[in-house]
Amino acid sequence: MILFIGEIGLFLEFDLTIITRDTELTFETAIEISLLEDGGYVKGHFIDFDADLGIFTKYVIEFLKSSQPIQWEKLANMHKDVLKRKNK
Repeated sequence: MILFIGEIGLFLEFDLTIITRDTELTFETAIEISLLEDGGYVKGHFIDFDADLGIFTKYVIEFLKSSQPIQWEKLANMHKDVLKRKNK
């Protein structure tokens, strides 16, 4: 791509795909950092994803335990057999 800059009469030639890719990566990185530092998000790992349930089970359980401990205890007591099997 060739870019002409106004009154200066300057022509610049550059590869738009490289700039687009670098700009997109920079943008994605900025969003990720913002969400992790200021948005209360936690960076997960694909290994923790349960495709059958469609969620990150480990992170959901951690969230429930920390944000709703009384309700988590009730739920855990109701389903203790399932939790024992999952934790083996």
